[in-house]
Amino acid sequence: MKKYAHNLIFSDNLIFSDTGQLTAFENINKAGSDLSEKERDYNDIMQMRSEGMTYREIGDRMGISQTGVIKRVKTYEERMEKIRQQTKEINERQQELAFENLEEFTEI
Repeated sequence: MKKYAHNLIFSDNLIFSDTGQLTAFENINKAGSDLSEKERDYNDIMQMRSEGMTYREIGDRMGISQTGVIKRVKTYEERMEKIRQQTKEINERQQELAFENLEEFTEI
């Protein structure tokens, strides 16, 4: 059973051309989906990895090098870790502010 769709572009000549990249069916523009291209690539790569494919095989399927696949995974994971850290810092600061406001309120 097929699991991937070929990514196509619409050319100036009004002809569809294959980009050489594939997208897992479950990641194809779902209604209300707001996945970024990087997130879709990452999800596609992780799906193929879970199916036992090597980075080289994934690269061949996506039309990029093995190094390109690894770089996309690393870049995306670093970006997500940075977002997690920033979210943690924001939550900690909000708790500090809430406590400071509580102290002010109890002093009145």
